[in-house]
Parts: sequence; structure tokens; C-alpha cells
Amino acid sequence: MLGIKLISKASCLTIGLYLVCASNSRAGTAPLLSPPSPLMPGQSKRAASKADKENKPALVLQAKVTSVDKEFEHESFKIHSVVKASVFAFKPGDDQNKIGYERFWFHDGKAIGVEKRNNLDLPPGAVVQIHVLQSSLSSQQTKAAANVVMRLVLDTLIHKREVAGVTVSANTFSAISEELQFRNGHILPEGLDPPRDAHVIFQLNADAANMKQTFYWI
Repeated sequence: MLGIKLISKASCLTIGLYLVCASNSRAGTAPLLSPPSPLMPGQSKRAASKADKENKPALVLQAKVTSVDKEFEHESFKIHSVVKASVFAFKPGDDQNKIGYERFWFHDGKAIGVEKRNNLDLPPGAVVQIHVLQSSLSSQQTKAAANVVMRLVLDTLIHKREVAGVTVSANTFSAISEELQFRNGHILPEGLDPPRDAHVIFQLNADAANMKQTFYWI
């Protein structure tokens, strides 16, 4: 079983020139998942095959992208058109028991704030499925959604975990694909292997539609 480590120390939210710290207590918060154990009852000692991992993600990261009604104010400037992305983590098939993982704030597709809420308790090699949902088709949300995709993919790969795939809504698939290409992503032609010097590779899928593209970066 795999899980999430709750942050017990003060977590800091940085937005532009602001620094806001809020304390998160472990008390009264039930963990979403249990800490990893070396061997669960009935579990074979053999290592899981690559096919097993691809078919059975250990965790789902779900990002919900919404527009922020309020503007961000500073004594010398204001930031309009802010988009918020709330990332939750849960076991596959158990989305009723979500735990907040991270929050991001964006303006014109650029991150202006981040709040770390909890730490993933996943070992290297664990497989993570990523879902990104938008509340509208605005360009601001699409830019933020593409940024979130890249951040969650890189966060997964940096910790030596595997990305099972990235799923977006069918009506946002083309726009996010274009935004990823704008961010130097390349679409791998079907049936071809990625270049040897490709460092980041993942499949972009459309929810409830037969649309998919394999992206890679060099």
C-alpha cells in the first residue's frame, strides 16, 4: 500500500511578493493511504512487471483548474486574470477520499504562487496517473492546464516514478496539445520510437474519446 505524508510543519504560500504562512496540523486528519510496507499479505515477492505497472497505477493526481474572481493586489500593482489549480491525490477508484497535494496560481500561463499541502509517500518505480480538468475553455485556463501537466509530469519523473499517462477532457485536448507544442513538446508519429536523446516522454489522452498523442522533449 502506498500513501501520502501529511505536512505537520508550517507550510508557506508564496504569491508574487507576498509570503503567507499557514500551519497545517496532523491532528484530526486521517491519512488517505497507508505507509508502504515491504510485503503485503498475499503479495508475491516477484517484482511487478512493466505491464502490471502500466495497467495498475498506484495513485491518481487530479488537477482542477478554475478562474479566480478576485484580483491580486500589491501597493504598486494588481494582477488580473488569475487561474488556480488545485491538485488532489487518491487511490484509483477511490476519488471520494481525496487528499490535497498542491495548489498553484497562474497568470498568463506562468506560475505566480504555489502551496505545498502534503508529500507523496510513493517509492521509486511507482506508477502515477495524471488527470487535468478545466472549468472553462478560456486561453488563461488552457495555458495554466498545460503548465500543470508539465509540473506534475516532471515532479513524478524527478522522484523516479512512472507516468501512466495524462488525461484531459476531450473538448480541451486539442488546445492543451497546442500549448504543449508551444512549450517545445514534440508529437511522436504513431509506430515510431522516440529519439534516444528524448528525456521526457508521456502520452496525452482525451477522456471518453479515442484521441491520444505521445509527447516527448529533447
